[in-house]
Amino acid sequence: INTNSWACIFCKSENPKSDIPPQTDSVCTYILKPAIEANENTTITDAPPMVVLCLDVSCSMSTSVNSGSGQTRLSCVKAAAEAQINELAKTCPDSIVVLIAFGSDVTVYVSGSTKKF
Repeated sequence: INTNSWACIFCKSENPKSDIPPQTDSVCTYILKPAIEANENTTITDAPPMVVLCLDVSCSMSTSVNSGSGQTRLSCVKAAAEAQINELAKTCPDSIVVLIAFGSDVTVYVSGSTKKF
């Protein structure tokens, strides 16, 4: 096992440990970009990164997290998602944010779009 690199669980490519972003406040953001396989006909463009947030909005998320506080699981998840989106807007403003909300059905929201999928 090479201790100076890590293997992506999706594409199995080896990556230097220096590519791992620092972790702060128990939150670590990984922005994944698609692998590019270059050949003589390939034009490499720098597409903006895409961040996908999946939020459980089912009835079970209405459970209180602290009795008497009024906070629910859903309010905590929404606050965390909002903080993540605000941080991305500051650190990586060209990111495309996709929000997938699921409960009894699934709704997909894409940043910059008013259309629900």
